Amino acid sequence: MYICGMNARLFSTLLFTFLGFSISLHAQCDAGDDTDVTLCENEGPVDLFERLDGAPITGGSWLDPADVPFTNPFDPASDAPGVYKYIVDNDLNGNPCPVEDTAFVDVTVVLVPVATFDMDNNEACGQLNVQFSNTTIAPGFTTCFWEFGDGGTSTVCNPLHNYTEPGCYDIVFATSNGVGCEARDTLFAAACVNEVPIADFELKENPILTTSAVAEFINNSVNAVTYEWIIPDVGNFNEEEPVVQFPAKEDTYFVCLEVMAANGCEDSYCSNVLVRDDVIIYVPTAFTPNQDNVNETFKPFLTFVPERYELLIYDRWGGEVFRSEIPSLGWNGTATGSQYLAPDGYYSYKIKAVKNAEVIERVGRFVMLR
Repeated sequence: MYICGMNARLFSTLLFTFLGFSISLHAQCDAGDDTDVTLCENEGPVDLFERLDGAPITGGSWLDPADVPFTNPFDPASDAPGVYKYIVDNDLNGNPCPVEDTAFVDVTVVLVPVATFDMDNNEACGQLNVQFSNTTIAPGFTTCFWEFGDGGTSTVCNPLHNYTEPGCYDIVFATSNGVGCEARDTLFAAACVNEVPIADFELKENPILTTSAVAEFINNSVNAVTYEWIIPDVGNFNEEEPVVQFPAKEDTYFVCLEVMAANGCEDSYCSNVLVRDDVIIYVPTAFTPNQDNVNETFKPFLTFVPERYELLIYDRWGGEVFRSEIPSLGWNGTATGSQYLAPDGYYSYKIKAVKNAEVIERVGRFVMLR
């Protein structure tokens, strides 16, 4: 088809001016509007076409900053920063554009901080206090974020954190610069809290008596694998439940049990072991010197034969009314130097007996009734 001597194709390419406007009969040849793009070096590939402003048409070609053909997308890790050109030379219908259109994408790649950190301590028994130090290398960071692995977090760049539960925890540290480029450093099982054993014991009998003076220890410790019993003046023992011979004399021993778990953590528990003399002196609380041949004398009963013996009896004013150095000789109730009975009422006694060169004393009160 021809119009005024020109075919329709030629006519369709003509530009004409009407009322000061230039109008193209071609379909749109728009490469979009220029734009600036800032990327972090550790980002993944970025489609530069999607970053163009305006309404660019697809199908154009790209040139890199050296005007070498470029295949979109842009990879910050390997592609050079600079001005990239998007060129449209065909319209949407595939027809050549009278004038190609070019959009410029100015790409800046920002270096990312190298996130690193130090810990002043990474293992402890029972609980762990860790001072974390941000050792991030330039370019400078502006923010810090920590995940301590036990649910705790912090935005302080050099935080102090306390772990209280047994276990090993992963530490995640993230830092970013002023344009939001973030780097992370993760250490797995970096902070470990070891479980502490529990030391505990009891004695089968406490006190133990001087006649045998043998202590049988019952070990109630938890999570322990080694044991050390420390008994001053007696010795140290490594059995789990030792049977220990103590000196046959009255004393108190401060016994400590130190235990260790398989992880090396330790605990200790201490308690007194009492050694008591099994000497028994029975002392009546009353006697009745009324000539009925029952309970006529006040006389203590000893379960041993003393090396020396003394019984003293006093009235309520503190006056001595009786003295004996023979265990079998008791008081018949008569006043000192008299054949008459002393008044009814309360009297005090004091007993001294020597066994194995040790003095045993007893004091108390009794009542005389007729």
